[in-house]
Amino acid sequence: MVTWMQIMTQVQRLGDKRKRAEHLGEEDAAGFVAMLLDFHNQTVVSVPAPSRSALRRTSQGQEKAR
Repeated sequence: MVTWMQIMTQVQRLGDKRKRAEHLGEEDAAGFVAMLLDFHNQTVVSVPAPSRSALRRTSQGQEKAR
């Protein structure tokens, strides 16, 4: 189980590595993405679908902005 604190610790490690001008490789990226996806799968049960009225409001707002 990945926690938000573990993700932020990894962000700090990668940032420190970048500041030291060390190469951030594919392993770094793949590991970080895997952590994020694991955290997402643990915390997001389901993503609600937008209602039709919400979609209508969004499209109307875009038309007004034009």
